[in-house]
Amino acid sequence: MNLLVNFDEIRSVQRKERNISSLAELSPGFYKDIVVYIKQLMDAYDKGDKLANARTLENTIKISRDVMEKRLHKIVLKALKSVKTGEYSTKGMTAEEKELYDELVNVLKSYKGIVDSILSGDYTPNDENTAPGDVRTDTKTAEKVINEEDKNVVLVRVRKAIPRFVAPDGAEYGPYGANEIVKIPMEIANVLRDQGLIELV
Repeated sequence: MNLLVNFDEIRSVQRKERNISSLAELSPGFYKDIVVYIKQLMDAYDKGDKLANARTLENTIKISRDVMEKRLHKIVLKALKSVKTGEYSTKGMTAEEKELYDELVNVLKSYKGIVDSILSGDYTPNDENTAPGDVRTDTKTAEKVINEEDKNVVLVRVRKAIPRFVAPDGAEYGPYGANEIVKIPMEIANVLRDQGLIELV
């Protein structure tokens, strides 16, 4: 079999994930290659020595699952750190993991917004505060609160991660993760759109 990944390579990745706190470097198509490998093992099981192939298949699935669970744990911790510190990094992640990381960051940021509003005494269940995963209105200072009915506020999708910044009017915005959907003033949106950082929804 001409394989892009094999049992020994998956086992090697498992050892790395157990021994380092960061994400081990994977080939871009690592998970897709595992799918191909498992399918080939299933074919071999159907055509050859049932017992030997069954053991190889079982061990491959077991080790692959362990690798993915360990990486998931690291990605969740990384997302939590990102929300706490504003540091956004997808280093070492596959395309599938980057998508997961972005979604986790967005959900955690939304929930952090609820926590902040509760602790500031501004939270009421039926107001503009949103549940995790929903669109949120970003206002970082109480004196700069933006009315959601204000026609100058627009809904945008973040194309690239944007660190926290201070607008000319003194209000703070961000940080925003890639693919996050937020409401910001049109004036700010125009500047970010010109820089290719956001797009209007």
